[in-house]
Amino acid sequence: MGFYGEIKDLLKSKKGVLLDIDGVLLNNGNPIPGAREFVSFLKNLGKPFLCITNTTIKSKSEILKVLKNCGFEIEKENIITSVNVANNYLYKKYGDAPIAAYVSNSILEDLSSLNLKAKDPMAVLVGDVGEKFNREILNDIFNKLMNGADFFAFHKNRFWKVGEKLFLDLGGFISALEYSSGSNAKIIGKPSQIMFEESLKSIGLKSDDVLIIGDDYESDILGAEKVGIDGILVLTGKYSKRTLKIKNFLPKFLIKDLYELMD
Repeated sequence: MGFYGEIKDLLKSKKGVLLDIDGVLLNNGNPIPGAREFVSFLKNLGKPFLCITNTTIKSKSEILKVLKNCGFEIEKENIITSVNVANNYLYKKYGDAPIAAYVSNSILEDLSSLNLKAKDPMAVLVGDVGEKFNREILNDIFNKLMNGADFFAFHKNRFWKVGEKLFLDLGGFISALEYSSGSNAKIIGKPSQIMFEESLKSIGLKSDDVLIIGDDYESDILGAEKVGIDGILVLTGKYSKRTLKIKNFLPKFLIKDLYELMD
């Protein structure tokens, strides 16, 4: 953990900022105290920023609408999602070949480049389907993997936070499928290098000129560090100091909230 001034100096030294959404800007669809002010603070400093998220239950348009309704000064070009990245990555790899996508209907508009046909797919793409994650759907995915389909997942997050409650995230289901099928999923979103490289292209900066602020130590901070991006962990989301101690996570830079970064 750095000193107060060191963290502020770290922000000042960077040309641009990546911001996680859930746990940093929003919690359960509501703005986290200090988040709107921090976005305005970045705009006043003239620092480009990009909201980077693994969410697979809302399209980019829906995310933008939520943020704007919450009073954030954000435009569509300020957002990149694992769904957008998957759409571009898989189209480059497979073109018009069939892909079976197990995703929420709300994000289909962001996968418009792909041929989403379930029969004899070349690949399987798995996202969060909420209560549809039952034995039947998992077995359907499992059989496609056993028949030779390549395996992709938007992310492999362990859990997420809604209000004050923690919920199992996509990672547990992906691990179960990997174990049973013997196929390892290629992860598209954070902490994948794919997601961070696309984010750097989108913001137009090199890794050492960018800072990420996230609430997930493994997905946001460690993932970014692997491509040379410095990270600040904020305690407004998944982790408390107690949880970090239990997990033996030691972030280099840690803040209680975004107010600590503003003058």
